Amino acid sequence: MMPGKTGFELLEILNNKRITTPVIITTGFSTLDNAVKALNDGAMGFIPKPFTVDELTSIIFRGMKYQVLLKNKYLPSSLIQDDLLSFIHCPPKYYRLGFDSWVFENLEGTVMIGLTDLFLKSVGMINSFESYSVDETLYQGGSCLKVTDSNDLIHQLLSPISGKIIDINNKIIEDSTLLEKDPYFKGWIYRIIPNNLEHDLKNLTPCSSDI
Repeated sequence: MMPGKTGFELLEILNNKRITTPVIITTGFSTLDNAVKALNDGAMGFIPKPFTVDELTSIIFRGMKYQVLLKNKYLPSSLIQDDLLSFIHCPPKYYRLGFDSWVFENLEGTVMIGLTDLFLKSVGMINSFESYSVDETLYQGGSCLKVTDSNDLIHQLLSPISGKIIDINNKIIEDSTLLEKDPYFKGWIYRIIPNNLEHDLKNLTPCSSDI
């Protein structure tokens, strides 16, 4: 809502100019739709007003890591000095919300959701998770998980779709190293019954487009 151009219009200009500086959108108009649009338009983060110093510190910390990771995305593997600074794209049949969270549809009509390897690597070493509970409802673009890193910074993961939680992968919650080994298959966080999967998928990016 800036005068002259909105934050989304500025983000579009940066994308068209291929400027890779990570963008964090903050707004007092903090609807879930704005959060989804921000991430899918290329912002690495979305933080609603009012926010705390801790919340701002956490997302800036992740943005600095994010920038290094995205730069390495375009380098030959021989030039990447640290394995931690490379990341794995989500598989082709998955969908993603920005580069934060992913969703995969099961044959029985439920879906699995989790966090992307890029989000994981930008957070760094994980100390703990704070998850939602079975039978709670998640909303697309709303917080679905709090991740505390080794610096005690708390990072919010935004849900890729809306739905009711029917199962939690407690193995991952109890031992984050399992997630680091396999973020996309055994590394799911929730199994949920979606509210309107067809509608929600229209707001996401197919991972097949990353190939």
